[in-house]
Amino acid sequence: MTENDFKETEIGPIPEEWEVVSFTKCIDKAKINIGSVKKDAYLKYGKYPIIDQGQNKIAGYSNDFDSLYRGALPVIIFGDHTRIFKFVNFPFICGADGTKIIIPNPKLFSPNFLYYFLVNLKIPNRGYNRHYSILKEKFVVRPPPPEQNQIADILSTVQEAKEKTEDVINATKELKKSLMTHLFTYGPVPVSEAEQVNPKETEIGPIPEDWEVTKLGNLFEIQQGITLCREPSPGKLLRPFLRTSNVFWGKIDLSNLDIMYFSEKQIQSLTLKSKDLLICEGGDIGRTAIWNKQIAECCHQNHLHRLRVKNGLGAMPEFYMYWMQFGMLIRGLYSEEGNKTTIPNLSRSRLSNFLIPLPPLPEQKQIADMLSKVDSKIEAEENKAKALDALFKTLLENLMTGKIRVNSLGMSS
Repeated sequence: MTENDFKETEIGPIPEEWEVVSFTKCIDKAKINIGSVKKDAYLKYGKYPIIDQGQNKIAGYSNDFDSLYRGALPVIIFGDHTRIFKFVNFPFICGADGTKIIIPNPKLFSPNFLYYFLVNLKIPNRGYNRHYSILKEKFVVRPPPPEQNQIADILSTVQEAKEKTEDVINATKELKKSLMTHLFTYGPVPVSEAEQVNPKETEIGPIPEDWEVTKLGNLFEIQQGITLCREPSPGKLLRPFLRTSNVFWGKIDLSNLDIMYFSEKQIQSLTLKSKDLLICEGGDIGRTAIWNKQIAECCHQNHLHRLRVKNGLGAMPEFYMYWMQFGMLIRGLYSEEGNKTTIPNLSRSRLSNFLIPLPPLPEQKQIADMLSKVDSKIEAEENKAKALDALFKTLLENLMTGKIRVNSLGMSS
């Protein structure tokens, strides 16, 4: 397609055969009388889904038949405060405050196409003020109906693939939680054999009979980093360093890696080695990941604790990375261990006194290997979801502006 195949309009160049329609002509303006449910009345389970202006497609449930929307379907939900659009093609109850129901004009638009076009609109953020007045001033492109349907089909296919991938991610994360509970309660035995294991009650909850309980400081040397130093001085060298924003549960993110000045002595003591554990001292206290020498040389700042296994002791860092995640997020341990100051933090002495399990080393390795395989599955699916999201955004922008036409994708028939 050449520039001559486009025409200038209120919203920029579009293909010659497309039209531009004001938003108010795109919708059925008949008055809608429906009930709504306040947020404090949302149920976790119920007969009818509640759609509101929040991020989640379904915000909750209700059994209030009288509040059920009984108008035409499908509809588009617009969050007057949040600017979020949702496509709804099933009976629902409307959430209270700020939930606008948009009924597409079937004479002009495929409902799916109109939804995707609106998703691609740039609506300026006015905070928690209303935004529908801005939406009413917008214009919408109108390709011929067959092309509308084809564009919507392409985008729906990619979106559905992304949603299915996200479902796999969520299901695998739930599986991981259940697996962690089993492994740290019964040890690395098959679920069918769990009844043969008699866990013992300890200060850190039930664990296998032959596991011991010890303190974190008995197994690991704990080293805190140094405060940020931006100013150059004689004898100091620039080095990359990790801070809390680089450390997540079970993973290190180097996308925002920073640098600062260290003395040679500090470089010697603070340079990370493979298999070092990193635990957040501030921010999301206790968040733990393992350093696998992602880059050749890297130090760490004072808001991170570096844990290194003491010589000759039978401790596998990967096992304790998973234990910290399980202990803090699932068993709720260590929640009282931070300093109760204006800015909560986790001191070295408190961290050193954390009670932890000490299984035989082969069992530590079995458990870490099993959980690592689950993490690899989650990571692969998350990468797939990111790729699908990038594809969806690229197609959305280019299909809605006519830069890519369905015939160029082999979908013209």
